[in-house]
Amino acid sequence: FFVDGDDPNYIRNLKLEIITALANEANISRILKEFKTYVTKDDKSFVTATIQAIGRTARRISEVTETCMHGLMSLISNRSEAVVAESVVVIKQLLQMPTEDPHQYDDIVKHLTRLLDQVQQPMARASIVWIVGEYLDKLAKLAPDILRKLTKTFADEDDLVKLQVLNLGSKLYLTNPDQTAKFFQHILTLAKYDVN
Repeated sequence: FFVDGDDPNYIRNLKLEIITALANEANISRILKEFKTYVTKDDKSFVTATIQAIGRTARRISEVTETCMHGLMSLISNRSEAVVAESVVVIKQLLQMPTEDPHQYDDIVKHLTRLLDQVQQPMARASIVWIVGEYLDKLAKLAPDILRKLTKTFADEDDLVKLQVLNLGSKLYLTNPDQTAKFFQHILTLAKYDVN
């Protein structure tokens, strides 16, 4: 029943949805192995659908969330911008889930912040900026520099990213005004005259 290379796109996507819905603790290891083979395919739309399916599975079955998170992190080094961007978005969704250990994903958070200069897809960039704002306590030294970089590119950013930059700037202004007040004031000025 797994996805075959000869299946048309709509059948592949339907099978992917069914496999995701049928996932449980008994068969999850087999399904995750199958998903790992799917993300190596050439069809980028199917690969991004598979990445979303990994995220849905991780949210439904909490026992595999960490495994899925590490699998998604391995996709961050992929050459395809679409794969990296979708992985970042799904990782952000998984980071929003409650965990028993608040420091469980500290390394992942720090690694994602280093991707900001490389990732160009707006949803992924907005997700990274959201992560920086959400984990300010873990990124206290990096966050002001990230805001500085985003101040330079603010006018060229997508609206989603601009909103997250404003959010990050306001959080940093409240928690670290000495280092970030001028950057935040400049961002507010840019936003005031932004056409959008």
